[in-house]
Amino acid sequence: MEPVVAPILHYCECSHIRTKAGTKEAMAKRDFYQFHAEICKSIVHAKRLEILDHLRDKECSVGELAQLMEIPATNVSQQLAILRNSGVVQKRVEGTTAYYRITDRRVIDAFDLMSQVMVEQLATRTEAVEKKKAKGGK
Repeated sequence: MEPVVAPILHYCECSHIRTKAGTKEAMAKRDFYQFHAEICKSIVHAKRLEILDHLRDKECSVGELAQLMEIPATNVSQQLAILRNSGVVQKRVEGTTAYYRITDRRVIDAFDLMSQVMVEQLATRTEAVEKKKAKGGK
């Protein structure tokens, strides 16, 4: 699988740009959204999220990750290949051991931000269920 390559450069500031459909700028914006979706798609898997969490502060070998996650090294390697091909992690080989690390710390920042949002949503939902139960609902 070929690594994902940004189809456009410097388009991360596109959120405030309003363009007419069919213009060159609108096409570039759609390309950016497609690229963004591909990166996000490479991350949204429970095992890949767990890998990112283990790599947040240090690099790890495939064997270390397999041991931490309690899954076969072949499964870890498959998930790491997807993350590597999207540019989320980088590989370093030392002898016969491959080590992986996060390419950009902001990936972990985004991971943490989404985790905070989910914790708050879970608390809100739990509170709503408890209120409903207190009122005699199911």
